[in-house]
Amino acid sequence: MLKENWLKWLALAIGLTGLILVYIFTTIDKPVFKKVSTLSKKNIGEFVSLRGKIENVFLKKENLFFEINDGQKIKIVFFKATNKQILKAKKNSFKTVIGKVEKYKGELEIIGREIND
Repeated sequence: MLKENWLKWLALAIGLTGLILVYIFTTIDKPVFKKVSTLSKKNIGEFVSLRGKIENVFLKKENLFFEINDGQKIKIVFFKATNKQILKAKKNSFKTVIGKVEKYKGELEIIGREIND
């Protein structure tokens, strides 16, 4: 009887811990909408969402490169880009890009995670 109660409490504690962890992990990497002009070194490492016109699209090996222009431009890189990402990155289309702000060769860029209409 004592063992059964202990197991019930243990199962409940593990279940609640799992729910709490799921909640934490789903809220941690939520991107914040930004304009290119507001990005700075302070944003390095943050996940952001940008919306603008796709320009200067090219592929190099498996990587997709382009700029997004919302009045100012920033380079976007998708490493090992999927066919879906490549097809969505049409020149002169307006898209929302979600990715991580990084610094490369002294310039800010976005390491892409998603590209959406």
